[in-house]
Amino acid sequence: MKFAFTLATLAAVVTFVSADVAIDLGTAADFTVVCVGGIINTGGSGPIIGNVATTGHNISGFPPGAITGDIEERTDAADQAHSDAEAVWNMLRALEGTQVVSTEDGTIVVTKGMGDADGNGTTNVTGAVFTPGIYNVFSILHVVTNITLDGEGQYIFTTGSHFDLDANASIILTNGAKASDVFFASGDSTNLLAGASVAGTILSNSAIRLAAGASVLGNLYTQGLMTFTEASVTPVVTPTD
Repeated sequence: MKFAFTLATLAAVVTFVSADVAIDLGTAADFTVVCVGGIINTGGSGPIIGNVATTGHNISGFPPGAITGDIEERTDAADQAHSDAEAVWNMLRALEGTQVVSTEDGTIVVTKGMGDADGNGTTNVTGAVFTPGIYNVFSILHVVTNITLDGEGQYIFTTGSHFDLDANASIILTNGAKASDVFFASGDSTNLLAGASVAGTILSNSAIRLAAGASVLGNLYTQGLMTFTEASVTPVVTPTD
């Protein structure tokens, strides 16, 4: 079972102005990681700072990986945290903002490829700069190098399919942008290759995979399996008003 979902021009600096969306993760905010498919660690991952919860399969590989907080496996608390995260995922995916499309300077390139059932193409991003707003990617969001989030305010990205970062790609925050104001709502899996880093909370409809040296400054919620390989997660305090 996956999150039951609903889904919705720009230049080198992508600009969209909107009022902040009220996001309340409920009890999910008490956990750094919430998943259904279990958590698997390979190698010395960690630390995963904070509490983790799974409603389905077991948590394995800790140790040698490190979790600093409590572990909830198939408990009422885990079920409630998953339900609260699912509600936020559905709410975010219903938001309509700016459609992310090709730019003349090549920082955003949309290409057709395998897995694009709706013909929207993979959205490849290389060094694009975004200002606060809501952004819709209709298929795969593939970060080739970096995305820079520029300025104080809320950033919400929704994807029709995967959210992928190449090796050593990053989500960079500048000029007052904060990880607690950044959200990625992925329509399928989320994949961080070796050394990739994300600032922001990820809500994924399928598996989340962090390869060797990958890191997240944010929280992770998935309807699928969570896998770590020499990776780390540090939570952020998510505003509820």
